[in-house]
Amino acid sequence: MGKKILQNNSIKKYLLPGALVVVLLTALVLGGWYLRSFSLEQASQERSFQLKEMSRQIRVNLDYNLETHWNMVESLALQVSKESYLSDEQVQASLKGLEDTFHTDLYGCRVMLLDNMGRAYTTDGARGIWNDIKFLADGDKNHTFVSDTNNVPGTFLAFSQKLEGNVTKSSGLKMSHLVLLKDISTIKKYYTTESYGGHAATYIINRNGTLAYYDAMQADILGVRNVFKALREAAYVGGKDFGQVERELERDGISTASMLLHDREYYYCLAQMEDYDMTIMLLIPAEYVAVSTMKMLESTFKTQIAFTIALLVLAVLAL
Repeated sequence: MGKKILQNNSIKKYLLPGALVVVLLTALVLGGWYLRSFSLEQASQERSFQLKEMSRQIRVNLDYNLETHWNMVESLALQVSKESYLSDEQVQASLKGLEDTFHTDLYGCRVMLLDNMGRAYTTDGARGIWNDIKFLADGDKNHTFVSDTNNVPGTFLAFSQKLEGNVTKSSGLKMSHLVLLKDISTIKKYYTTESYGGHAATYIINRNGTLAYYDAMQADILGVRNVFKALREAAYVGGKDFGQVERELERDGISTASMLLHDREYYYCLAQMEDYDMTIMLLIPAEYVAVSTMKMLESTFKTQIAFTIALLVLAVLAL
């Protein structure tokens, strides 16, 4: 009987410290889980903020530099308004002279004229009905959009200005528009993503979501023609889907999200260029976004784990 009482007293002696140890460890684990979840959420917001700031800088830089092309368009239009063409050959020669005078090749540009039937003329001669003539049908004086047609091969950023002068050909057709076609690959110099060590990919996306231009040191990870369709079908991280991205893009002109591609997490940011009817997208592997923040979090988590293990060892030794 006395031995049983002694055993019960011994159990009671260790029961309270043991319970305290369990409570302490539970609190540490739950606190650590909450801290980790909170920190990762903050890190995700930091990554999104960093990408948005980078995209805003690219958008401002593009806006500023592309705006200067309108000065060239106006000067070209003024020069053309003084001409009167008698033949296709004369149009071709005049365009060649304009390109030489304005050194358009230095800007990756070429000049095109449209008559009032929608026919296009370049230094290569008549090109037939321009497929993108539909974008000029609203009668506005100026237009800018991404042009990717068969009759003028290549992908261009088109700067179009309506001609007011009586510029005609021998057929009596009036030249209605001057178009400056800028090779879209040449706008690469207006944006830089060197801060990501060459791991960032830049997409220029057309009005309907199709890819107009891709720039990166590596192969296109998406590998699709319609970028918006691929983003809509992707698996997302953090509970945000492409529907939310589209609504945010429509409201703010810029939006970010993270998704999984080939079992690897990527962050992307979409920034609208409304004046140019296109969208810029940055796509970057998650491990290269906010690197310093993630290293700090990793160091914090390791310290927390070491601290928890040390407390556990001390508790066992104390018991």
